[in-house]
Amino acid sequence: MSFIAREYVMATLIIAEKPNACKKIVEAIADTYQTKKRGGVAYYEFVRKNKTYYAVPAVGHLFNLTHKRGARIPIFDVSWAPSHTLSDASAFTKKYLDNFVKLKKSVKDIIVATDYDIEGSVIAFTILENVFGKHDAKRMKFSTLTKEDLVHAFDHMHDHINRGFVNAGVLRHHLDYFWGVNASRALMNSIKEAGRFRILSIGRVQGPTLKLLYDREKEIEQFISTTFFELSFTYKGVVCEHAHTILEKQEAKKLFNKVNKKVAVVTNITVSDQHLTPPEPFNLTTLQTTAHRVFKFSPKKTLDLAQSLYEHGLISYPRTSSQKLPLSIGYEKILKKLAKIKTYAPLCESLLKKTLKPREGKKTDPAHPAIYPTGELVDVSGAEKKLYDLIVRRFFAAFGERAVKELTKIAFDVCGVDFYAHGHTIKKPGFLTYYAPYDGGQEKLLEHFEVGQRITPDSFENAQKQTKPPSRYSQASLIHMLDKRDLGTKATRTGIIKTLYDRGYLEDTNIHVTELGMTVVDILKKYSPKLVSIELTSETEKNMKLVESHKRNKDAVLEDAKTHLVDILNDFKKHAKSIGSELAKAVKEDSALGPCSACGQDLRVIHSRRTGKLFVGCSGYPKCTNSYPLPQHGLVKNVHKACKTCTSPLVLLIKKGKRPWQLCINPQCPTKEEYEKKLRPKTD
Repeated sequence: MSFIAREYVMATLIIAEKPNACKKIVEAIADTYQTKKRGGVAYYEFVRKNKTYYAVPAVGHLFNLTHKRGARIPIFDVSWAPSHTLSDASAFTKKYLDNFVKLKKSVKDIIVATDYDIEGSVIAFTILENVFGKHDAKRMKFSTLTKEDLVHAFDHMHDHINRGFVNAGVLRHHLDYFWGVNASRALMNSIKEAGRFRILSIGRVQGPTLKLLYDREKEIEQFISTTFFELSFTYKGVVCEHAHTILEKQEAKKLFNKVNKKVAVVTNITVSDQHLTPPEPFNLTTLQTTAHRVFKFSPKKTLDLAQSLYEHGLISYPRTSSQKLPLSIGYEKILKKLAKIKTYAPLCESLLKKTLKPREGKKTDPAHPAIYPTGELVDVSGAEKKLYDLIVRRFFAAFGERAVKELTKIAFDVCGVDFYAHGHTIKKPGFLTYYAPYDGGQEKLLEHFEVGQRITPDSFENAQKQTKPPSRYSQASLIHMLDKRDLGTKATRTGIIKTLYDRGYLEDTNIHVTELGMTVVDILKKYSPKLVSIELTSETEKNMKLVESHKRNKDAVLEDAKTHLVDILNDFKKHAKSIGSELAKAVKEDSALGPCSACGQDLRVIHSRRTGKLFVGCSGYPKCTNSYPLPQHGLVKNVHKACKTCTSPLVLLIKKGKRPWQLCINPQCPTKEEYEKKLRPKTD
């Protein structure tokens, strides 16, 4: 069938989630196709088995919730509106929406081919409902963007969308909007009443997440370190430690004097086996935590890289909770494809000789299996290549056998005091053959000793140490904890953490809660504990899963949430004056950059209502008119640090699409000259 020479023909429309995925779908299932562009955005008209189709990409959510301007809290009257009408940051989505609108009259049937999960279902449903006035469509289900999977998904599409996903997703959007807009407005209104302004927010999952970090901050703050002593000796690079830590300084000194420079006698040698179980395949959370441990990738970077690998057709859908690898993915087929890559060839050949049965974890996902490589051959480099190699080797390791470590423990006697040396070797590599670069392949070798052997240690040490407070969360360990506590979803957790940083509640990679963040939690604990309740949020997450599985009614869960919110807002109203004054104090302290060099009062970042300009001014104005210019584009944040060169305050400048950089506010600082040199055009 050739293309009809008309601008539009009646055809079946396929809704894709993103441009790259849309192109992959068309290339996989079309007999012939044409690329069409409107406003610089591509969509496709194609023919398959003499039928005409349009494939049109969204670019994430083309619709979001909003409320009427001027509405007062509690705000529950909300509706879907085009994303481009709600924020400048979403203006680019208009041209994607326009493609759907322009094709509306030429569409007779619709197929949804967005990601098969809750968010993908909401993206498609809002387009169906708000553009086409429909509430149902056919549904393609796929976990990879390979030609084979896409053709299968097209030929075996479902007759209906997944109503459980849609209901759970629409519910989540309403709950997040209700909590976010109402609670955040209540915070802002309280601080306004105290005569100050600061963009503050708190959300359904933000609050409990901040509370988790607050609790850890309190543990660290209240931790009392104690001194202890460890005795050890070294022999040919092997460290032999005393069996017990010693709490008393005099006792440690007495034992050290007793053993120092004395002969050690081997009294016992024990050898045992330790069996190591292969790791289960990755889901998104374990991929993010492992990539952070191995490569120091942030969770967001890992998710972005995994999404790119998915869109290249190299891995399965990454936003999954599953630790299962179903037989249907074709273990042998994937290994044979990967065997064409020189690095993996011997590993694949080894596995293909075995019975292929993967080790699986307990977690499941109704939409997708665990993350696995497809075996498609596409060149990647840099960070993408690193993450891909990690995923491939984890997939291999899941099919490996248990590894065996041989553990050796050697006991020494020095003048009646026991010391021990520990070592291990790999007795049977098992799965470590495939995964050793990333986990457990290192050996700790010991000298050969025999019982009764006498040795002269090279040195003895009496080390004074301090007990350490609990570790701070990294972004990766925080995501692991949120997953464990059932807060948020695999797709939303990285965004929640970013918002907490953007609001000035958190700082540093080893997460510190700022004074503002601590104060917000203190206030909410005192006046509105439901807003930081981990249990309440976790219960809501469970209810949404019940809605997804058709075991609870969406509207009933929404009404319960409204009841809780009304209680929260009444608490805010009752204590508005106290909340406002406490917040205002915290905001004032947080916004102070440092002392003014002219009068000693606080310098602050100021946004002029009259001119619209951003600058640093003195809180002593009008008596003190000292000020410093700032760049007029981007977000300026206080970093509570002074310039090492001139001691003036530093600020952090954040511009979209560029790396954040620290800027000294002093125009005369030598660092400014160095920065300007970099910006000057090079001359011959």
